[in-house]
Amino acid sequence: NQAYEIKDLNLVTEGKVPEVCDAVAVIGPSKAFFPQETKILQEYLAGGGRAIFAIDIDLKGGEPVADLFPILETWHVKPTLALIVDPLSRMLNIDPSVAILATFSKDSPITKDFQGNCYFPFSRPLDIVPGAPASLKVTWLGQSTPKSWAETSFKELTTGQVKQDEGKDRAGPLTSAIVVDGK
Repeated sequence: NQAYEIKDLNLVTEGKVPEVCDAVAVIGPSKAFFPQETKILQEYLAGGGRAIFAIDIDLKGGEPVADLFPILETWHVKPTLALIVDPLSRMLNIDPSVAILATFSKDSPITKDFQGNCYFPFSRPLDIVPGAPASLKVTWLGQSTPKSWAETSFKELTTGQVKQDEGKDRAGPLTSAIVVDGK
């Protein structure tokens, strides 16, 4: 409805990201990528391509798409093996596994005018890897509430009873969205 044309893309059969593609969206992948696919994505991004990665946390504690992490780390974004738990979600009648992003960066044109909250189920914390070259601008876009934490005990998660463990689970606010601009 907004003049976007969305198409499935099979990187193995295509062998590259088509030139008519303005951006690649990797949304909720659940299976490992082939080395050929990650190489194609890396080359596409290195050549100025655009992408959005939305990688859910696996509640079993595994990382089925960890092969994408080196791509993100090249761009100074590091996913954390943890689930953002936000007890404030319960006040809204939402499951605590739904992170409330309540603070948005005013330094990015994407979020500078954001007001209100966004809800991200099964969200993981992201860290900005220091040392980005001057040609890259790495900015956090959205952070969870101060009451949230990064739950690292997947055994606790399977019981449905979680609590923040001092010294083990990082306290909020936690970054859950990052933008990287530049080459």
